[in-house]
Amino acid sequence: MDKLNCIDYLVISDFECNSGMKGFVLHEIIEFPIVIVDVKNKKIIKEFTTFVKPTYHPKLTNFIKNLTYIEQKDVDQAPTISEVFEIITQEIKQNTNDSDSTFFIFDCDSDATYLRAEINLKNLKHSPYFNQYFNLKELFDRFFNVKAKSLENMLKILNLTQTGHPHIALHDARNICQVVMCMLEKGYIFDQTQLKQVIL
Repeated sequence: MDKLNCIDYLVISDFECNSGMKGFVLHEIIEFPIVIVDVKNKKIIKEFTTFVKPTYHPKLTNFIKNLTYIEQKDVDQAPTISEVFEIITQEIKQNTNDSDSTFFIFDCDSDATYLRAEINLKNLKHSPYFNQYFNLKELFDRFFNVKAKSLENMLKILNLTQTGHPHIALHDARNICQVVMCMLEKGYIFDQTQLKQVIL
């Protein structure tokens, strides 16, 4: 494989969004975690998470508060998504030596859809890190020749224990990381030709 296509760092993320009511223009991101993995050394080098203040629909629905354990005060006191983009960008730069071979990975396309909607509807400025991503489920299915329908299924197939609570974004990111690390240990090579576009 062309070394130019190999990946230095993966930024694992999983979003929680405000939703649950008719008429929502945008399912706004309200929790944004990252787990940064040094691919070559198969090592987790940074965890970080932040709540995000929604601006289209500032009040959390009861459905989301019950699902995610996020309280209204958590997001009221949080930075906006524009500010979070800057914070996340700095975290990535500082922990990857500003490598231009650093890419997000989500467990499926949904998170990229939420990210795309935020960027487009709010006309957000963003670093190149937010332009492309890997879809873990698609890569997992091809590598193991299975049809995993969810993160939970991926963990079960690999005999890994799901940790934490579903719908706490950092916990979900850690579980995605378990799958990624297992694939790396089994020799999987993340290649830039597999990247998908956030901005279509």
